[in-house]
Amino acid sequence: MAYLQLAQCKNIYRKDGLHQLTPSTINDFDVVGDRRPVANPTTFFRNHGRDFNVCCADFEKGVLVLVRPKEGIRMKTFSFFGEALRRHAEEVLVIPFDQLAAVAAEVADDVAHITTVFLYHTARCGSTLLVRALEASGLAHGVSEPDIHMSILQYRQSQPGLQEEDLKMLTGVMGYSNTLFNFTLFQQDPTRTAVCYKTRAEAIPLAELLQKGTPEAKTIFLYRDLAERMDSTIHVLMGSYWKYWLLTALRLDILMDKVIPAADVAMVD
Repeated sequence: MAYLQLAQCKNIYRKDGLHQLTPSTINDFDVVGDRRPVANPTTFFRNHGRDFNVCCADFEKGVLVLVRPKEGIRMKTFSFFGEALRRHAEEVLVIPFDQLAAVAAEVADDVAHITTVFLYHTARCGSTLLVRALEASGLAHGVSEPDIHMSILQYRQSQPGLQEEDLKMLTGVMGYSNTLFNFTLFQQDPTRTAVCYKTRAEAIPLAELLQKGTPEAKTIFLYRDLAERMDSTIHVLMGSYWKYWLLTALRLDILMDKVIPAADVAMVD
């Protein structure tokens, strides 16, 4: 059964660090009080969907997790939507997969006119700037790196031998969660007729599955010259322009391969 429960981000995620790059899971929250059953999640989401953002999927428990952030938090202003949603969580709405179809059907007509756009990228290529420009245009919602896509990707990669029925379940979860996400944004600002979801750079392999789950979605792919991209990545990791300038001038940047994140190495490979 679907349920509500007060929750807050665990202390470790309130501190800056590389752990912030890990995608959200239901275990990242300390719950408060008892679960409150939601007997009719379709009606509940119709009435309160504007307050709950899609957070992640838990395939072991077979549930979709939505989060209500603290009042006054403007989620779309963050470069990492998923991390910000986790950090500012106040309440979770947990919906079993077997109820998602009904919830999505309840609000599907409301967002049938919304164009979904998936923005794939190689990182360090202007993707965040594009999302912010779309948001500033007033015509589209710009959502930067929500964690729902990474939930699906991680499960897909952990189960290389998925059967057709399992893949059908995955595409269903993707499509239903996208409808719910669009409805939340539409309720917050009904004047915008498109939503651009910027995935994480490592989510490129998920593109085919996302397209199957949302066949009407549009696609943008941003990339950058490899040498310039790696140059930009190392610059960011160094944190200081002058330190970076000295290393590159002395040709010592070739020793930096050990500090490049695994995701970046994978992108190069």
